[in-house]
Amino acid sequence: MKAFRRAIPALRSFHPSRGLQVQQGLHRYVRLVHSSTTKAAVAHPVNVSGPPPKPPGSTASPLRKRFWKDVHVKEAAGGHQIYLDSRPVRTPEKKILTVPSSKPHLAHAIALEWDLLRTAQHATKYHLIPMTSITGRAEDIAAEDAKGVTTIRDEITRVMLRYLETDTLLSWAPEKEPDYVGRSKEKRETLREKQILGSPGSS
Repeated sequence: MKAFRRAIPALRSFHPSRGLQVQQGLHRYVRLVHSSTTKAAVAHPVNVSGPPPKPPGSTASPLRKRFWKDVHVKEAAGGHQIYLDSRPVRTPEKKILTVPSSKPHLAHAIALEWDLLRTAQHATKYHLIPMTSITGRAEDIAAEDAKGVTTIRDEITRVMLRYLETDTLLSWAPEKEPDYVGRSKEKRETLREKQILGSPGSS
């Protein structure tokens, strides 16, 4: 309490323009709470030179508009082919995509996928052209199978094995299969029976 009384005269005699003052016997700096320092703080380092840096921008290249105007289906030897103006749609192995003649709806579904694309970059995203991707890959696999080659199948297996432990789902078939009209009445092994017989410890 005595120290506080001794500090009162120092507080009364303090002037904001004088900044901090030292009073004998107090051995401390005294400044009013509402007063400010005589020198303003510098908001930036004093050693910075040159203009400020430019704001960060997008590094992605602008999307190019698609190079084709019309998409149409043409009948060819062995099936239907999809054309972007005069350019045929090709498989991942660079072969012209040819849909069997028995599947005209599939050919037009693929043509619709390409007609809905707005940029050339979208053609590289498989989720935007799923029918094209599946059909093209199936044709390439069939061509390799005819030659006795398994390069594509081996690559697909290698990729799927990476997700075997995390993304695998086992689904059991129902015990009683639906009774479809016109179905053969002869006794056949059901999918569930095959699953049970093929499971470890079933024998």
